[in-house]
Amino acid sequence: MFDAAPAMKFLAALFGDHDGLIELRALPDARRLFFRLADSRRVRHFLKQHRDRNLYVGVALRASPADANKGPAGALNTCVGLPAFFVDLDFKVTPVDQAREAVQRVIASQASRSARRAAADAVIDNDALTLSELAAQVDTLWRAWRV
Repeated sequence: MFDAAPAMKFLAALFGDHDGLIELRALPDARRLFFRLADSRRVRHFLKQHRDRNLYVGVALRASPADANKGPAGALNTCVGLPAFFVDLDFKVTPVDQAREAVQRVIASQASRSARRAAADAVIDNDALTLSELAAQVDTLWRAWRV
């Protein structure tokens, strides 16, 4: 049985308060879905249909679905927001512990101000967090740090 709930929780933590279309890609066949978070039925169907593929989510929000005939899909002029910073990790070659450390390094690099540093340290020093919990903590920090 397929359970899309963890993926939906992750997407909600990452994009919950933002406008724009989210992109999911299933590789290697490059199937794509552009959707709004409220359209969970389409998202769950796409996740289930492509569960045997490498699935990616675009962190940048789009104004409209990318048109391959009008330039690169990831071109800056198609983006309307970037709600998070990200680290590109391939779990085929990166163990989860190394992935957690990499994400924690990114948090540390984003926490250059002393007020931010104290909040980031609480996340960086917590090795008991799962990647899902870490994503939620990153979302909390990111929202607090927006200027």
